[in-house]
Amino acid sequence: MSAMESGPAPQTVGALARAVLAAVEPRQLEAYDEVAAAWWSGELRGDGSGDRPAGTRPSGLTAGALVYLILPIVSGALAQVLGAPADRALRRWRLRRRRRTDLALTAALLHQAPAVRQAIYDAAVRARVAPAKAELIADAGEAALARAAAAHLAPRD
Repeated sequence: MSAMESGPAPQTVGALARAVLAAVEPRQLEAYDEVAAAWWSGELRGDGSGDRPAGTRPSGLTAGALVYLILPIVSGALAQVLGAPADRALRRWRLRRRRRTDLALTAALLHQAPAVRQAIYDAAVRARVAPAKAELIADAGEAALARAAAAHLAPRD
């Protein structure tokens, strides 16, 4: 079983981002909790680059620092697939500058894995991730969503 096919089924946006990072850059997992805590609290804007849009890498950030980009990439892709409601919620957050909330993955979203895969790929490319690495990130996101959908559909004891 490959890294993209193993691991627990993610239940939240943060868990999905962690699963993608584990599949693509497992060595960076040790930094994930600290970076994620700063991102969710609002201390880290986008990728921590100041006034840059979320998910864009400043020129000084090495290509290996995927841990700083993974949450903006994944959350932005999910917001894009979910459409207007997620966009309105994001705008309200920006206006209030409140803490971000790690949302649960919905059943409707779990069944849109191909659209999420494409949105993750597009977000990664916009963040100046190399296309080959963006493909890996997108594939890992789709695989993690497939695990989540299977777990969601599995009969409960």
